[in-house]
Amino acid sequence: MTTLAKSLNGDGRYGLVLLLIVLALLALAIGGDAVRDGLEWRRSALADGQWWRLATGHLVHLDLTHAALNAVGLVLVWALYARAWSPGQWLAIVGVVVASIDAGLWVFVPSLHWYVGASGLLHGLIVAGLVSQLRHERGVAIVVGALLLAKIVY
Repeated sequence: MTTLAKSLNGDGRYGLVLLLIVLALLALAIGGDAVRDGLEWRRSALADGQWWRLATGHLVHLDLTHAALNAVGLVLVWALYARAWSPGQWLAIVGVVVASIDAGLWVFVPSLHWYVGASGLLHGLIVAGLVSQLRHERGVAIVVGALLLAKIVY
């Protein structure tokens, strides 16, 4: 339990960040359709120059249940991998993952008109954690990687 507590709060320094992110995800979901419509990744809006949607589309969800599931997923990812990289490295990883998802949706799924949710981002964060974990806990990384692959395929 001590290791879990340390992972969740970053040894006392970053637990507030996790709490604020979870609260933000839930608050945006409580905002309902109006909030989601103004922030979702929407192809036509992006084409019109509404670039903020490249980031905010990953923060809004279909409903409160969707947001809560992604919030629980974030807590689990944080518990597993928060200390794998420095905060600055995590920010860079988030940026690369979000940009990759956005570019992938734009280029490879031209029929997709809108997108919401943090699931893709969470999968990217798990992969980043696995890269770090492969150096120290190869067996655990292989199991977690296999579970992630099974989830995506299913």
